[in-house]
Amino acid sequence: MTTPVYHIEIKEGADYSVTFTYEDPETTLPIDLTGYSAVMKVRQGYDGYARLDVDLSFTPTLGGADGTVQVLIPGSSTNNLMWTVGVYDVFLTSPAGRVTKLIGGFFVVIPSVTKVTYG
Repeated sequence: MTTPVYHIEIKEGADYSVTFTYEDPETTLPIDLTGYSAVMKVRQGYDGYARLDVDLSFTPTLGGADGTVQVLIPGSSTNNLMWTVGVYDVFLTSPAGRVTKLIGGFFVVIPSVTKVTYG
């Protein structure tokens, strides 16, 4: 089974949210994520080395029996990035330790003229 691709387009400095549902590929019913953990990583490239900036890491919120995975990215994380196109993926780990790549794709940051001050 191939990993679904979803490209994220985010406005620099603005909060962003997206929700995915982890479904059984045969029945399309949501998979209960109770006890699971999730991690999301954003990088400038797949090679594992950020050429111009730091990597971004996020912990998605899991929706238990609904099978939802909500990614919340605060605007402060994308304010003043030195790159505009990167890649990301989201991995789930089951209570038994089985690791699954839920989704991945390009991560595009639309530059902003206004630079917001967070604090």
